[in-house]
Amino acid sequence: MELSKEEILWLYQNLRNVDFFSDANMKEIDLLLKTQIQKRTYKPGHKICKQGAVWDAFYMIYSGKVSVSLSKGLLGSRKVKELGPGEFFGEMALASDDKRTANVIARESTVCFVIFRDDFKRFVSQNRSFAEKLYSVIRERKYELDKI
Repeated sequence: MELSKEEILWLYQNLRNVDFFSDANMKEIDLLLKTQIQKRTYKPGHKICKQGAVWDAFYMIYSGKVSVSLSKGLLGSRKVKELGPGEFFGEMALASDDKRTANVIARESTVCFVIFRDDFKRFVSQNRSFAEKLYSVIRERKYELDKI
């Protein structure tokens, strides 16, 4: 599926605002957009990610909202935060073999741009500064989750 000019412009602007994409040059982002990004639509209530499962993708929200929650066994689940347009999830386990640390559920009709694990790893392996930024973000997020 080909992206519209509006979507490409939105992605250029928003990917540059994601801390670990900020050092990527325009050629790298262009390659990423042309070869590795897919657009997916999720209905309200759809569980995009299940805690404990193996990560397979990085998601950037184009429209809609998702709820991020942690399962606490018999205690049910605890909502951690809500994410909306321009925000992202899924980067933590893409760079490692970790499992999903949270559930992510669409709260309304939600459109995400998705980069799948194999494509993402290939991109990261070819871009050292990008990889360093990514690992820094992952350490920070793991620290935040450990405090919960």
